Amino acid sequence: MALEALLEDLYWGAEDAPWPDDAVRHQSLQLAEEIFEDYTRLHEIVIRHEPILRKRWEKRPQARRRELLLRLWPDMPDSHRPDFGGIADQKQVHFQNFQSGLLPDRILWPYLNLEDLTEAKALLMLLNSRSRNLPTMFTATEHERSVFLEYYLAKAVCLRPKHECMVLDKWDKDKYGTVVFFLRSPQPPPRFCYKLDSKTCNGLSQRDYEEHLKEFRDELRRNVTESGLSDKGHNVLLGFFNLYLQRRILDFLVHFCEEVLHDHAQASLTDDRFAIEPEPPALFENEEI
Repeated sequence: MALEALLEDLYWGAEDAPWPDDAVRHQSLQLAEEIFEDYTRLHEIVIRHEPILRKRWEKRPQARRRELLLRLWPDMPDSHRPDFGGIADQKQVHFQNFQSGLLPDRILWPYLNLEDLTEAKALLMLLNSRSRNLPTMFTATEHERSVFLEYYLAKAVCLRPKHECMVLDKWDKDKYGTVVFFLRSPQPPPRFCYKLDSKTCNGLSQRDYEEHLKEFRDELRRNVTESGLSDKGHNVLLGFFNLYLQRRILDFLVHFCEEVLHDHAQASLTDDRFAIEPEPPALFENEEI
């Protein structure tokens, strides 16, 4: 089963639909392998070229930054917080009732948008963070970077509870992204699930909604722990989506580096003839580059 079709099946599948065990196991390992490859290449490029990457991106005019970003991510949203769908005050949460297909990019990766990333620091901070920290630092919480995505996935978790977990905390080619079955009596879905409908959640303040999500996270983790699983285990559906999110972020950053360093052959960017440079000073939002 193709990756996108599997994601749709996991998200939209009926509560009593057969769980695609083999497809999930195969695709999660494939995603993990690609993440390993992308992270390794990204890390090796950045530790050699981060100062020049910063200098070139900072000097590039915003119009040319935008042009490059759209070349790498053709449907990148224009505005900050595109998951809010252009709500002017952003004080209340309003949900769209998607009926089919993959959730749009503005829901899956709301922080990847032209308004933010054409500002030099935002992309450079993302590049530094993702290239110098192992993916295991981020995998378990990729979906939490979008309040809307977490809501939609929480609904799917409640409808299709699955007593398997995914290993996301071990940076090991033989373990990262593996699915582990554990034999326990089925646990009831979190009580929070009964609150998860758009009529109930629409109109909540963002702060109140985030409190709801914290309750969901805590109870989901508690259910996993009570099932006899280490607190390092992660729900399979959430874990699979998080691998998908992470894979595209790393792929985007690898191609970004290759584009900015276009005057070097791609295969040469990780050559030992380029010395490993000291990490440049940290960037902060309130300072000039």
